Amino acid sequence: MIDAAPALFRTLEKPQGAQSIDTVALAAISAFSAIERPSRRQAEDLTRLVLSSWPRLSDPARREVASVLSGLDNSPVSVEALAAELPARPEAASAPLLGLVRRTQLRLADTGAEACPTASPAVQAVAEAALKGQLDKAFDRLADAYGLQRGRRPDFTGDTGGHMIAMALKGLKASPGDALAILMMLRPEFSSDIQALDGFAADYRKLDPDECRRRLRAEYGHPRGETFGRLREPSADAPARSHFGKRRQRPDCPVTQPRQA
Repeated sequence: MIDAAPALFRTLEKPQGAQSIDTVALAAISAFSAIERPSRRQAEDLTRLVLSSWPRLSDPARREVASVLSGLDNSPVSVEALAAELPARPEAASAPLLGLVRRTQLRLADTGAEACPTASPAVQAVAEAALKGQLDKAFDRLADAYGLQRGRRPDFTGDTGGHMIAMALKGLKASPGDALAILMMLRPEFSSDIQALDGFAADYRKLDPDECRRRLRAEYGHPRGETFGRLREPSADAPARSHFGKRRQRPDCPVTQPRQA
């Protein structure tokens, strides 16, 4: 889904796009359509989002939502009830989101390095795990991108507000659209809270990538002075050794033998 939907997710990068109810609803629909086996909770979250945002959606957005939901085998929303409220549709109208969903589903296949060509490999790895519902793996990919050890990692699982997830994604230079899509997959409960999504998008823009990376590494990286498990760089003025092996010369200072008990 990441970068496979330029017409949709790139609108989130515009000042008005991040607060667009149409954009949030379409992004949630696209994310749900890409899940191979959606859980009951994900279906309920999508239902609440669509039903709560339906009166505020524009007519084109309503048509696209109805078109996508009608193509799902087990649609969590009554498409007939929603479609009945739509005005007459022009004959030349099309459903561009259907093509988006098809491309999104193709992204789930093992397409190798060609998937998500403009997204960084780290963001791509997080998105692919999140799309497949492998949340723990997605959080591990976030931590691995910063080289954080397992004993010193942020509690992404307990990050109910999404602040730590936002900081980690911003440090990887994920676009606002990509970050919002990943958040909705990692935190399905956000899909039914439009105000929370709007707030996340607005706060995400204010974050500085360099500052996010610095804070994460300062708080969760190797403590200062910790050298265990690291290789020391050789000193520039150290004399070169012609060979390796056992010592052939006696040390300058006397060596005392340990006392026998």
